[in-house]
Amino acid sequence: MRFEKLQMQNFGPYENETVDFTAFADRPLFLITGDTGAGKSTIFDALLFALYGSDSKSSNGNQGRVALGLRSDFAAPKDETVVSLQFSHQGQHYSVRRAIRVRKTGELVPRDPELTVTAADGTQHVVTKNREVNAALLNLLQLDKAQFRQIILLPQGDFRRFLDASSKEREELLRNIFGTDLYQRWQNNIEEHRRQLKRRLESTSNKLEGVIGTYALDAGQELADGEL
Repeated sequence: MRFEKLQMQNFGPYENETVDFTAFADRPLFLITGDTGAGKSTIFDALLFALYGSDSKSSNGNQGRVALGLRSDFAAPKDETVVSLQFSHQGQHYSVRRAIRVRKTGELVPRDPELTVTAADGTQHVVTKNREVNAALLNLLQLDKAQFRQIILLPQGDFRRFLDASSKEREELLRNIFGTDLYQRWQNNIEEHRRQLKRRLESTSNKLEGVIGTYALDAGQELADGEL
């Protein structure tokens, strides 16, 4: 997955701003820097909002800020808060757009998102239902929002959470990232086949022991009859 452009309108401190990730395409590492409160974390919040939408409420401080609370305080009621993200993955181009509008009551309401998928041959497929967009992106990323934050967009001070995660948790997260589920399935199938062979061997051994025991009993009886 490669981010290309992130556009933010009335989101956090940004009235209308674009982050062009293609400008860093030839660099393996780049730094987002600025003064405290300049809006560095808001860029990551916008990425999360574009990919996963907004939670209805914040579960805890480590799960990031709720996107509904990141609407610019300087935006007019008629102005929507909009985040658009373009990225590419495995030869296809994706564009996702999410928006927040203001009702007459002042309540902030997310609009249905729009996901446009452009194949290598130029054909496009557009998804506009919230549930379908979220399902399509989750299937693409193979990471839920919490996992994405824990692995891809580690917030300040949260790197220790990944280091302190149990071996099982890290194994599951890394398996999702590197797509090693196929090898896990192979391992599970081999283990199941081994267990089946073991059960068949034990069953055969029990039958043989039964046959040998019966034969020994018959032989002993014949010997006893001969002595009589």
